[in-house]
Amino acid sequence: MKQNKTHKLVCKEFKETGTCRYKDECKYLHIIDVDDDVLCMICRKEYEEKVVADCGHTFCLKCAFTEYQKSDLCYKCKINTYGRFKPVF
Repeated sequence: MKQNKTHKLVCKEFKETGTCRYKDECKYLHIIDVDDDVLCMICRKEYEEKVVADCGHTFCLKCAFTEYQKSDLCYKCKINTYGRFKPVF
């Protein structure tokens, strides 16, 4: 008896960079990581004062500013953040 696959593979490019050149035409799922909802990408701990960059990636406020002092670019996708981080409630 044949089993139908009901799941799709995750887009490697999107998972690693947060973007995909195929956008909506991509046949793979565009998810980065389930843990991203509850864990900071930098310190990998639960968010303390969660903030979001213009590119949509989220970090702890302290982690975001520590990384921004090193580079203007987003820690994850390398897009310029211009130091703009908005609080997430």
